[in-house]
Amino acid sequence: MEGNVYRTEIAGLVETVAKQATDGAWASELDRGEFASDEEFAAACEGYGCQDWLDEFPLGTTHRIGSDGQYLGSEVLITAGEPTIRINTENGQVEGQWMGHAWSAGYECPELDGILAESARGLKVSLDGPPAVRDGQRDATLDEKATDARAAAEGPGLARQAGPQGIGRCGR
Repeated sequence: MEGNVYRTEIAGLVETVAKQATDGAWASELDRGEFASDEEFAAACEGYGCQDWLDEFPLGTTHRIGSDGQYLGSEVLITAGEPTIRINTENGQVEGQWMGHAWSAGYECPELDGILAESARGLKVSLDGPPAVRDGQRDATLDEKATDARAAAEGPGLARQAGPQGIGRCGR
């Protein structure tokens, strides 16, 4: 019976995230308790978009670039541990795993896909880096940045749990 609970929970969480992405319901992640009044909360929700959500909520983003340098897609990690939920733009799916159970649901959000593709293009330009890097010599600052990024990703507070309302902290 317990396995059915995890399967039902991960299915519900993944379907909720897919619906939020498809509907552009990014403000549903805002926490009412962080605002002094209902009016302030409503004003914050009004202007809250996909880029705001990407800046605040995901634990990390991985961009996939083909060997030919073409952007393939991105993976946005929303929760880690049990459950683990990610948005995969390469296959247009929200994917989740929990206690050996997996679930995926399709989403359509050109805004999210476009922002992530643009972000990956910017990353590619920065990785091309100064002439010494392009000529095949390593630049220590790139190695330091990669190490700093890994340390930040592995730091405390990595696991964020998905609640019954979906991802993040929203109670609406």
